Amino acid sequence: MFFKKIIQKPTWCILTLIIVNICSIGALLIVVILSGTDYHELLLRDDGYYNIAKSFVHGGNLMHRFRGPVLPLIFSTLFLFPDKWHSILRLVISLMVSIAVICISYQIAKNYLNLRQFLIGGLLFILNPIYIHWTFKSSPEIYLSLCLGLFILNILKYYKWHKIKCLIYATVAFVISFFIKPTFLFIPIVMLIAACIWVKSKEIIVVSFLYIVMGIVSFVACDKFTQIKYEPSTKLIQRKYAYVHKIFLITDSFWTDYVLKTRQFHKGTVHRYKIPYKEGKSLYECKYEWLEHFFRKYPDANLLFTNLYFIYDKPWLVVQKLLVSPIFYFSMSARTYETFLKLIFNAIALFFVMWGIKILYRQKYVRKELTLILSIVAGYIILHLLTHAMNRYALPILPYLFVFGGVSLANIRWRTR
Repeated sequence: MFFKKIIQKPTWCILTLIIVNICSIGALLIVVILSGTDYHELLLRDDGYYNIAKSFVHGGNLMHRFRGPVLPLIFSTLFLFPDKWHSILRLVISLMVSIAVICISYQIAKNYLNLRQFLIGGLLFILNPIYIHWTFKSSPEIYLSLCLGLFILNILKYYKWHKIKCLIYATVAFVISFFIKPTFLFIPIVMLIAACIWVKSKEIIVVSFLYIVMGIVSFVACDKFTQIKYEPSTKLIQRKYAYVHKIFLITDSFWTDYVLKTRQFHKGTVHRYKIPYKEGKSLYECKYEWLEHFFRKYPDANLLFTNLYFIYDKPWLVVQKLLVSPIFYFSMSARTYETFLKLIFNAIALFFVMWGIKILYRQKYVRKELTLILSIVAGYIILHLLTHAMNRYALPILPYLFVFGGVSLANIRWRTR
């Protein structure tokens, strides 16, 4: 009876998902507190965004810090309050963003899913260990998920109604995402392919070309504004190491081989330094040995040539990485048990997602729009499969892909079509 009431109105359905979302994050916070962990330090630990924000508030610069300026700018508002509140306030901001993501997911899915299907699909991504973990940690990916949702929603509206304001909103979300993390680079390329072959929309073809150009410009601008300014005394080889590390292909190719050979199915940084990888050397010693040899041979090599040469020199490492990346993308975590938990959960969930998409494709009137959604999601995924395939980078696509799993799960119980 309660379930039937929930699925009668969109407001009740969305509110239920929001409550479940808050409860799951709150339960994790309680577990962390009861375990005796310093939750203030845990919630503020990130890739440097909080420290950049702190530096900015005290007169520092947001640019040339190796990180996009958007998140440090958002986190700088925390310093309007006492330090002891920062961790909880940051979690509150993350929860507010996740609530917005749920609402956007509904706006995208409501034309293809009924409320029962959306509720089940929503639970599938909200209760996903990846979504809970990285929303709790206020990772950049929850903010990227918001940008991705706004982009998908407005591109769909533009495709259906051809309103310029929708295109403007999509463009704003697209450009802002680059200054959080430049992860939308391949999206317009896959959109263009889908528009030419399946969607067959001249408007989307033109828009995709524009976004390709815009993406390249945004990527170059982001690289210019975030690139660290080294002191003149900094050695060239140290600058080159940091330069190559930004693309991750070389690092992750070595790292994938390391994981498979040492059977260390986690991404704990300490183990990368301690456990022997090849000839008694650690993972990073082997990687830097290759880089040093390369830069001595080609001191003026740019990023593109460096990666192309690596593919030529270590083809098996690259092929091996590309084969394993889809598994790592939905599972690889800091601890082995987390890796296998996420792998099992997402393997089952993806089965129902693919089944749900298959059911939806039976309806001819949704095929083109669904293809457009999937092309955008695929463009986001491909970048990470080629570069850095870790579980947290899957978070942005969960609300817009896993929601389709609700179609197949509802079909099992209620035989909906």
